[in-house]
Amino acid sequence: MRVQRGDLALGLGAIVLAAAWLRLAGGIAESLLSDAVGAAGLPRAVGWALGLVGVLLCVRSIMRAPRGDASTSTGTAAAAGWRPHVRALGLLAILFGYVLAAPWLGYAVATGVLLAAGAAYAGVRRGRELVLVPVVAAFVFWLLFVHAFGIPMPGSVLLGGA
Repeated sequence: MRVQRGDLALGLGAIVLAAAWLRLAGGIAESLLSDAVGAAGLPRAVGWALGLVGVLLCVRSIMRAPRGDASTSTGTAAAAGWRPHVRALGLLAILFGYVLAAPWLGYAVATGVLLAAGAAYAGVRRGRELVLVPVVAAFVFWLLFVHAFGIPMPGSVLLGGA
């Protein structure tokens, strides 16, 4: 039986991390004011989801034979292997810019800029959709948080909000 070692290692790592996460989540104290889910409810859900993803990665590593193409040279395979990581770092840079810009622009405006930057980075062609969709999405997020959930979004430093 052939196993994809990368997926297996990542899956096992995710399972170990999930176990540690669940152990730590179990130590969160319950308050007398807690609801039925409690303070540890969301952390436990994240831990179980991480464990499930780890199990699925392990299963996938066993079910899939590694792709080995004799015509692929080692240098091009290594270069192709780095491309997704560089793309992920670009997305991380966009997210980092969002975290820095949000207090200055306001969370609604920064969310629209984040969505537009992410879409442009993903290759969406420039046009009115690249402006319209993030503006509508930022407005919908604002409506959800402020009006549906009752969570006020902080204003911006530049626009005079607190």
